Amino acid sequence: MVVSVDSMGKLSLSIVAPLTEWDPRFAAYPWFVEIKPNESNGLDKRDGVDCFQVKSMSHERFVQKIGVLSSAQMEAIVFAIRLCIGG
Repeated sequence: MVVSVDSMGKLSLSIVAPLTEWDPRFAAYPWFVEIKPNESNGLDKRDGVDCFQVKSMSHERFVQKIGVLSSAQMEAIVFAIRLCIGG
């Protein structure tokens, strides 16, 4: 899941957080954000964004964009990242 804005940085990098298949036990972890599939996000199953594992990734590694998240979902991800970094 790309979490950075395109206008930041001069390198061909984006900040990403990995998606993993949702497990109900993740609900107890504030750094996981559940994402349910819909037409906009292009997912075919419930996934979780693991906001504790953010990293930079080269644009060369991107294959294709599958969808977009709602602003509420992105706000939840930003909040979870802030929890992890103490912001």
